[in-house]
Amino acid sequence: MEPPDWGREFERRGWAGQREYQLLVGLAEIQPRIWRRLVLADTTSLPLLHRILQVAFSWQDRHLHEFRVGSVRFGVPDEDFPPPPIDERRVRLYQIAHEPEDRFVYAYDFGDSWHHDAVLEDLRAAPEPPRPRCLEGRRASPPEDCGGLEGYERLLSALKDPTNPEHEDSRRWAGRWDPEGVDLDSINRRLARLPRAGLANSTATAPAR
Repeated sequence: MEPPDWGREFERRGWAGQREYQLLVGLAEIQPRIWRRLVLADTTSLPLLHRILQVAFSWQDRHLHEFRVGSVRFGVPDEDFPPPPIDERRVRLYQIAHEPEDRFVYAYDFGDSWHHDAVLEDLRAAPEPPRPRCLEGRRASPPEDCGGLEGYERLLSALKDPTNPEHEDSRRWAGRWDPEGVDLDSINRRLARLPRAGLANSTATAPAR
């Protein structure tokens, strides 16, 4: 069941405009920090935002995901994970982040539990919805299916230490993955192939109360 106040808050604060958002998104609980600074349209739908974040962090979209604003969840309803979230297809970015310093969480892979903290750093007028692009970033995301934070730290330790009994197996498993590498040119080429966000329409209206 949707939180009873969500509909009123949605209508009171959500508003669309020709605006460019600057988001800072970083993986939680990992130091040194893994982060990306993104520019995208305020009217970006949450399914498109999911695709943007998958590209920006070089994930492979193998697992479930959801967005969280406080206790409110948005995602693709799945009977294996009750209670169902609000259907993300009905929601756009401007409806979950309205002004600088607003925050939300993007959760990916409910097994490995990667949580990305997102903050709206800035917004500005734009003559048309901008194409998503990545301005800056630091460090590569953990490899898919590496076993969450504990597995990631164990992998890093094994890769750094040739005397570690898991070193050779870890090196073969990780392949060409570089924990310090970020290829912004590649990320932006892939982002350029994604659809441009359109203006808000009937698919981004408040849920019925």
